[in-house]
Order: sequence, then structure tokens, then C-alpha cells
Amino acid sequence: MNLNKDILDSPNRKVESPVAFKNRIPRDLMLVLGVLLTILGVYFVYVFSQSSFVFIELSMKNLDDSFYFRVWMMDTVTFVYGIALIIGGIGLIGRKKIGWIFSFATTIYAICLVSIGLIRTSIDSSLNRVGFFWGASLILLLSALMLLFLLSRPIRNYFKPTKRNRTAVWVILLIFTIHYAAVLLII
Repeated sequence: MNLNKDILDSPNRKVESPVAFKNRIPRDLMLVLGVLLTILGVYFVYVFSQSSFVFIELSMKNLDDSFYFRVWMMDTVTFVYGIALIIGGIGLIGRKKIGWIFSFATTIYAICLVSIGLIRTSIDSSLNRVGFFWGASLILLLSALMLLFLLSRPIRNYFKPTKRNRTAVWVILLIFTIHYAAVLLII
């Protein structure tokens, strides 16, 4: 009795068809992307919490905390973005349409913010260009790849985004933009 022959000829053995393998790739990429977005979102929320602790500590010492307040206000942008990343990441892990909506909105927002930062850095000669340029370029490249993935045909066929979903993406982007503008006005 040949054990390998019995296993290969077993009626319970499932052979994955090429179509099933092709469909598994976007699901696996959604899982990886969802985990990465969730981790990044948790990191951003962590950064905000650390900034909040520093702000509270300095305000208790009655120091001139206007600078730290401005830094803390800018970190609220990080907090809101982090929460959106967590929602998008968990949604992608669970293969929910809300995950696609938030992931798409946060990706477009990241591309816009990094592009504005690159333009500002190229105009202002006092900023450290080299370090920021490479970091921003990497973020821009990864965001562009994520956007291409979210717009790919298998992902669009899976989530079937409607006009209402696209409107939700634009509303989320509008909320991000209004929050960012309000923080800049306060500062």
C-alpha cells in the first residue's frame, strides 16, 4: 500500500482551480493591506496619546504651552487619520465595503498631504530636503500602489462600489480637509 498514492487519489482531496487561485490573491492582499493599515492607525493613535500626555504634563507646570498646544492641535489630525486607518484596515480584514471606502479615502488623503508637503519643501529652502524627500517619496509610492490595488478590477468587482459609496469617500475627504483647515486656522 502506497501512502502517497492513497492521499493523492482520496476523494476528500481538494484541488484548487486556477480561477480559485486567481480570486485568492486579492483576498490575501486585502488581508495584508488591512493588517498594515490597522497597525499604522494604531501607531498614529499612540503618537497622539503620547503628545497629549506631554501637553497635559507641561500645562500642569504652567510653562508657556502655546507651542505645545499648536503641536497637540496638529496631532489631532494624526488622531483622526489614525482612527480612519483603523476603520479601513479592520473593514478590509473583514472584507466589508466600509473598509474599502475608508481605505480609499485615507489613501487619497495621504497622497494629497504628502504631495503638498513635497511642494512646500521644494519651495522653502530652510527645510531639510533630503530626509523628507526620501520619506515622502516612499509614502507617496506606497500610497499610489495601494490606490492602484483598491482600484483594480478584482477589488472593484468584489466590493462593487456604487455612486453612494463614492459620495461617502468624498464626504470623508471633505471632513478630513475641513478638520485640517480648522486646525491650521487655530494655530
